[in-house]
Amino acid sequence: MNILLSATAVVALLVAGSAHASELSTFESKLQKYAKRNNRINSVCVCQDGGAMHGRAGYVGDETVTPQSGTRAVSVSCGIPSFGPTGNLTGVHLCHPFVVLAQ
Repeated sequence: MNILLSATAVVALLVAGSAHASELSTFESKLQKYAKRNNRINSVCVCQDGGAMHGRAGYVGDETVTPQSGTRAVSVSCGIPSFGPTGNLTGVHLCHPFVVLAQ
């Protein structure tokens, strides 16, 4: 089953104080099942941006950010790796939207 995640696949979590910090931690821990952690890829995705990266395989990644509004949010994206002639990683392009391949 493929799951299409749009470019707006950002889940906002309002954090008013330390009482809500545990809710953010709980949410982040649930993402560990799907997102890359400690150089371990948990889910493979395919870029669907209609551009140069369209159709390329990558891995699901996430990042907790604090925008200027002061709220904290978890952003999910598909990281498309680039490799050099010897197979070494040379960079990662973040893609939106993307499809997650079922395991």
